[in-house]
Amino acid sequence: MKSNALVYITTIHKTEDGHFPIEIKTSGIYKKINDYHYVDYEYVDEESDSRIKTLIKATKTRVEVNTSGDSKYHMVFDKNEEHISRADIGQLQTSIKQVTKKVSLEETNDGIILFIDYELFRGKELMTSCEMIIKTEYTER
Repeated sequence: MKSNALVYITTIHKTEDGHFPIEIKTSGIYKKINDYHYVDYEYVDEESDSRIKTLIKATKTRVEVNTSGDSKYHMVFDKNEEHISRADIGQLQTSIKQVTKKVSLEETNDGIILFIDYELFRGKELMTSCEMIIKTEYTER
């Protein structure tokens, strides 16, 4: 099944300085192949004015996020697991440890809802705790 879709992403970064939400709303393509859900979309980052192309591959227990364009990273979220991600943002290249606490995927009549609860570390230092919600609504089938 392949469908045009609206994609809503909300990420809340929680630090000792407060909660910082990032919201993206864009159009994209949703596909389901066997037990895998794919969400493909593109957006322009408001702060850097850079174009980011993103592909999400998800199951009920695992989410992978791949970006390309002006910002490149690959993140993997598996419940109760750690992964090291490499991010290339402009001239900055860094490795970040992700600790995933929860991953869930809900299928609705109108699309899917992904929820990811995770922490990001640089070395042993906690940078931020995050909650990400990715909601995909079909616009046509």
